[in-house]
Amino acid sequence: LKTVAMESETRTEERTIDPLRDEDAADLIKALFADAYERRLERGALLCRYGDVARHMWLLTHGEVDVIVPGLPVQTVVGRPDRPCLLGELGYFTGLRRAATLAASTPVRLLELPYERVAAREQKEPAFAAWLDRFYRVRILVPVLSRHEVFKRMNEVDRKKLVALFERVEARPGQILFSEGEEHPYAYFVQRGTLLLLGRDARGRETLLGGAHAGDIVHLGGLLQGFRPKYHVMASTPCKLLRLAQARFTPFVEKRPWLVKAILRFSRQIRAGEALHPTGANIWEADRYIELKKPIG
Repeated sequence: LKTVAMESETRTEERTIDPLRDEDAADLIKALFADAYERRLERGALLCRYGDVARHMWLLTHGEVDVIVPGLPVQTVVGRPDRPCLLGELGYFTGLRRAATLAASTPVRLLELPYERVAAREQKEPAFAAWLDRFYRVRILVPVLSRHEVFKRMNEVDRKKLVALFERVEARPGQILFSEGEEHPYAYFVQRGTLLLLGRDARGRETLLGGAHAGDIVHLGGLLQGFRPKYHVMASTPCKLLRLAQARFTPFVEKRPWLVKAILRFSRQIRAGEALHPTGANIWEADRYIELKKPIG
């Protein structure tokens, strides 16, 4: 973990995350899967089914696996010892159920890693936790933003710069993030959990306007000065969020005025309480292959 080892003496939340650095993915993936065990599957065997509760991630080192998503063409991923394929990591970060059925289309060998082992290391090793945060931002958050209507026009370099500006926060069930009419200078990206967007009817009764889940952005208008929402937001479950401050965002867009215009246009057009959702059938598309100088196995 050489890219984060130098920071291991400081607290995780005080570190500066720089997604533009080399990821050193090979060394880091090897370190991550040091706690894994090997599995072998025959052709036709299932790793998981669509909708299953997610409990493991895998590193496919030999063979081919079909990725079966309802309503989409079947995709096949291929693992090699020098170019393994990472599968199943999304559930660890988001708490979502399996988004696809994974079936061996040839005999396969892979490393299987239970989420509980990852969580234990994340709690005990600050350097490891910092790397997981950077991994999530670069390999998951950046591709997800590329499917949001406002951010998909940005190039990849700018998206990586943008995700470095988000700070991690958590919300407990029942916690109000901001109130109706409040000038709240933040936007929120939901990593894990559910936020409720609530308003008032003509009689002043609280009404549900919508919800925001993993991959959604809430209160994008908060990045613009003077924006006052016609709704309030409450966490309905324990939530992990990435918060973007207006003060940090403003310098970023000084040379990108079109981005401010896009946010302003979106904020004016949406119904009260609507969240910004990703577009596209597979919002979690990412580069799953890891190039290794020294093959595994």
